[in-house]
Amino acid sequence: MKNLITSFSILNFKKNMIKNLKENASSNKENLVHYRRDLDSLG
Repeated sequence: MKNLITSFSILNFKKNMIKNLKENASSNKENLVHYRRDLDSLG
């Protein structure tokens, strides 16, 4: 059950990041750097 919740949280996180990236097209690169950094810290 915990794994399911974790997977759901990560999917939600990715979905929100994609939405943010689309909204902030001008700062795509900066957001991607933060996104990669967040993924690394989760890993």
